[in-house]
Amino acid sequence: ILIYVVCVLGASVLLAGVSWMWANDILALNKAPLTAVVEIKEGDTVNQVADKLKDAGLIEYKFVFKLFCSFTHVSGQAGDDDAKITPGSYELNTDMDYRALISSMGSSSANRLTTTVTIPEGTTEAQIFEMLEKAGVATVEDLEETAANYDFKFSFLQGVLPLGDAKRLEGYLFPDTYDFYKGEEIDSVVGKLVYNFQNRTADLEERIAASGMTLDQIVTMASIIQREAANTQDMANVSAVLHNRLDFGGEYGIYRLQCDSTTFYPY
Repeated sequence: ILIYVVCVLGASVLLAGVSWMWANDILALNKAPLTAVVEIKEGDTVNQVADKLKDAGLIEYKFVFKLFCSFTHVSGQAGDDDAKITPGSYELNTDMDYRALISSMGSSSANRLTTTVTIPEGTTEAQIFEMLEKAGVATVEDLEETAANYDFKFSFLQGVLPLGDAKRLEGYLFPDTYDFYKGEEIDSVVGKLVYNFQNRTADLEERIAASGMTLDQIVTMASIIQREAANTQDMANVSAVLHNRLDFGGEYGIYRLQCDSTTFYPY
């Protein structure tokens, strides 16, 4: 009986000690101050998130974290519609308990790192993607893939620009200053620029319709004029010359604008 009592007491003490260590980790008690940036990628599982938190020194027990996630219904892969963890880069610290860590990796988290990118007028699509990659928003490869194949539901893109060509959004990425989340979903990044184009040109719909040109033709002409003009004041003169050439072509069947800037897009 004495041996049994000793074993029970020993097991109880051991269990209490382990439980106390787990509780400290769950509740973020007695942890050394530490701040770390954790990058969650699209498709990361709870297991992978636990690995990253452990590697960053933010949690001690991956098993306990995964168990906590199971009890609190945090499941699926980062980026899923029903997932509580969103892809991105987050600044986290050891003052955060498990619940705070999870909520800080959500889409509306104030701990999600952002970056500001200013896109000047006249910047090409390729240059924009390079700027976004340099700012840590997304890679050029991912941006080109999305530009080529993501079917954005903007009415002015439907039936005009076929999928499959990464250059199809040339001229539709509006130059402006943007705030992006680091590691933001790629379709959201590109969509912001196209959505801004829609907003900025919404009041021109009647003038576009009355011009006799399609929106794609107007965007192309505007891009050529901007490249050919030395300054803003010169744009009106360049526009007049080019439209005269188009009118002449319409009468005699010749449609050559003879602009050096068009050599950038030989196809």
